[in-house]
Amino acid sequence: MNQEKTRLLSTVRDLYGRVVWTHKTHEKDREICSSKAKRDKWINVILMALTTTGVLASIPLGSTWTTVLATLLAFASTLFALYRISFSYELDAEKHRIVAKALLAERESLLLLIERCMASNADLDNIRRELEKSKDRITQIYTHSPSTTWKAYNLASKGLKVNEELTFSAKEIDMLLPSELRSEKETV
Repeated sequence: MNQEKTRLLSTVRDLYGRVVWTHKTHEKDREICSSKAKRDKWINVILMALTTTGVLASIPLGSTWTTVLATLLAFASTLFALYRISFSYELDAEKHRIVAKALLAERESLLLLIERCMASNADLDNIRRELEKSKDRITQIYTHSPSTTWKAYNLASKGLKVNEELTFSAKEIDMLLPSELRSEKETV
């Protein structure tokens, strides 16, 4: 492989690696935000149920402790409602989902560019133009994407390095394909 082709392939591979990493980090942040949103919904339901029970119990009993308990639960429900207004985990999860899907499309485009670059008849000028377009789209995605967290980055790192979440063995890919397209034909 000539030096020019090697440099171009190296550039495409580097961008591919960064996109894969960022894509996985946004996926992990989406999972974190979705989990927090689900947790918050349950806390809200529990607080409302406890508040309602406290109010209903205080009416017939008329005791001071049930009134105080109902008041404290109502206060806790109000504070939690204010907290939920301040943090919109559902919206954050949706933003991360949109970015991850956009990066997934770019990841696949870069993978095809790597394949084209490695071909013996590679048109390097055309690959450079496509790489430039892809880089511009990726820059736009990054410009409008929410920030990621260290927790998501660490989970993405573990997912990519340890759990091999984006890799498939030849056998795993063959299992997903119709028998006519498998690399290892089944023997009868």
